[in-house]
Order: sequence, then structure tokens, then C-alpha cells
Amino acid sequence: MNNEPAVRQSGSPETPEGRMPRGVVGLLMAFSFLSYFNRTSMSEAGAGKIIPEGILTERQMGDIYSALLVAYTVFMLPGGWLTDRAGPRMALIVMGLGTAFFATMTGAIGQYLVPATGLFAGLLITRALMGIFTAPIYPASGRMVSITVPARRRAEANGLIMGTALLGSAAAPFAFGFLMDRLNWPGTFVFMGGITGALAALWIFATRRRSSETSIVTSAVNGGEQYAPWWSLLRCRRVLFLTAAYAFIGYYQNLFVYWSHSYFDNVMHLDKVTGRTYTTVLYLATACGMFSGGFLADWLGRTTGSIPARSRLLVAISGLLGGAVFLSVGLSVSQPIWVVTSLALAWAALGLVEGPLWAMAVESGGRRGGSAGAIFNTGGNFGGIFSPAITPRLAAAFGWTAAVSVAVGACLVAIVFLVLAIASKPPAEKPEG
Repeated sequence: MNNEPAVRQSGSPETPEGRMPRGVVGLLMAFSFLSYFNRTSMSEAGAGKIIPEGILTERQMGDIYSALLVAYTVFMLPGGWLTDRAGPRMALIVMGLGTAFFATMTGAIGQYLVPATGLFAGLLITRALMGIFTAPIYPASGRMVSITVPARRRAEANGLIMGTALLGSAAAPFAFGFLMDRLNWPGTFVFMGGITGALAALWIFATRRRSSETSIVTSAVNGGEQYAPWWSLLRCRRVLFLTAAYAFIGYYQNLFVYWSHSYFDNVMHLDKVTGRTYTTVLYLATACGMFSGGFLADWLGRTTGSIPARSRLLVAISGLLGGAVFLSVGLSVSQPIWVVTSLALAWAALGLVEGPLWAMAVESGGRRGGSAGAIFNTGGNFGGIFSPAITPRLAAAFGWTAAVSVAVGACLVAIVFLVLAIASKPPAEKPEG
């Protein structure tokens, strides 16, 4: 008998074994795309307009970036609880409508407030509130996948969802920059708020017939069935080790999400178009890695017949090693083409971890998969919180090379925790369905 958690092997009753529900996964991918587009757009507005025009300083913008991440992280566990209590469909409705509103408010504050009348405070508060409503997105998406997607395709589905997040970041430098050059940055945020609201409405309409599939999440709670509460997951070593690893992965990821554009512009002194292009290349490379990582993990598990956790962890550890090695190379070369090539390979390698680890984390929670995903993502964002604010301070004290090289050590520490995770047992629980 293996140590995998007891989970359903065939997704929803309507999903044949081995077939992925494309409509649901496609909408989850769209939410993921817009979530990261809206998140990354703030750094594009900062690098493209707000900082160069002297509206706010680098440190003020770093604090604004971190405000979203702090709120997002603090409210991740409530988002996981909401997912398990109300079901992932409802959690995503709340997430989509709330994100749309505060994206719009970001633009309204930028339009009507100036530094003298509280622009910094207004953006700090609004982005924090946006972070609160964004919090359920990945716990709810991961839980939706665990309900509707066959077990041997879940790493792939999670990889697709996480990969489109990076496509959202990849689109932001040019798409948000293009719109910003025409609508200015406040108008662009209002426009994107409208797009996000339209997607939320589409989710409500398109998944209304799927609500019965998510009853597996809520029926036990509403019916009074007793099973382990979410906080019991804090005693599960596998969940804790996965979470610790994801904290160091999050530091690496957010360092580049928020400062890669500024690094190309202000450290390498590239022109505006080249800086945007290179930033886009990094995001696309990461997305390719995320798509590939989930597929490889599931393919390896099906081909070898191995325990899913082992094939997933093998792919994830390989990605972390690649992320450390290629980042080290990128920091040691000077020609821009070799720098961006090395960094792109580093990001692609790191992207391999997302699909496998998300599938493993959510499955480890059983019926509390939303909470397990929330704990896991809290770790990732706890590490990520520090990157936007700490990186410019380290760069000012020790130089940008030293500030960026911290990510190499983060990869190596994450590997240690993943090795400990594979040696740990997941919680035992009655099968779903």
C-alpha cells in the first residue's frame, strides 16, 4: 500500500477517466491570466510612469507591491476556508468580482489623487484590499481541479493554470504598456477592471450547471459529517515541508516578477522596448516551464507506474537545480543576450515545479484540499512578500548582483524541504465521492 492520500481517481461523475474538462480548466486559466496581469501591471505602471515621472519613489512603489502580497498572504487561509465551506465555484465568484472592483479603484485613485493628497496611502490601501479578494484564486482553482480532473491529469491541469499566470505577466509589459501610452496608467486600470468583471460574469454563467459537481465539497459540512478540521493539516509533515519549500520558491519568483523590468532598464541600461521584450521573454519561458512540468510529471507517473508523488517531486527537484545553475550563469555573464538567455532558462526550469507541487499539496489535504492549498500558497507568498521590498534595499547596500544571487540559495534550501516532503506521509482520510 502506498502513502498517497485517498482521493477520487476519476474526477467528476461527468468526466471520463483520463479526459480533462476543458471548459472548466480554460476558465480557471483565464482567471489565472488576469490575476497576474492585474498584479504585474502595478509594477509596469511604476517602472513606466510613476517612478520616472517622480510621482512616487522606488521604495514607495516597493511598499505598494508588497501591500498586495501581504494582504493576499494573510487572507490566504480564510480563502481556503471559504473554498472548503462554500465550494470552489463560489469562492472564485467572490474572487473575480472583488478583484475587478479594486482594479477599477486603483485607476480611480490614480486619476483623482496626487502625492500631496494621499496617492501613496490610497494605492497602498486599495492594492491591499485587492490582495484580500484575490487570495482564494489558487486554493479554489486547485480544489476545482481535484474535483473535476482525473488524478493522473491533475499536475498537468495545475501546470496549465499556473502557466497562464505567467502568460499574464508576460503580456503586461507590452499590453499594459501599450494601453498606458494611450489611456495613461489610471485609465488602463479602469479598463482592466472591466475585463476582469466580464470574466467573473462568464464564470457565473458557464459553471451554473457545474455547481452540482462541487457539492462534494459542501455536502459534508452542511450535512454535519465530521472529519478533521483544516488546522489539523498543520500537523501534517508533508504539507508543512511542501509549504516551506514553496516559501523559498516564492522568494525567487517574486524577486523577478517585480524587479526584472527595472533590472533591465536601470542596471543593464537597456532601452524601453528592449527592456519590455526581455521581461516578456522571461515570463514566456516560465510559462513554458510550468506547462511542461505538469505534463512531464503526469506522463512520467503514467509511463513508469510510479507513485504520483515521486514522479512529481522528481520533476520539481530537477527544476530547482536548473533554476539555481542557470541563474548563476546569468549573473556571471555580461552581454545582454547571454544574460537574458541564462535567466530565461533559469525561469523555465523553476516553472517545472508549479503543476506537480500544487497537485500534491491539494491532494494531501483530502476534503480540506482548499485549506491545504491555502497553507501551501501562504508559504509561497510569505517568501514572496520580502522580495519586492528587500531587493532594492539589498541592491543599494551590496549591488544588484548580490541582491539577485540570494535566489540561488533559495533554490537549494527548497530542494532540502522537498526531499523531506517525499519522505513524509500525507494525512489519512476517508475517500471522497
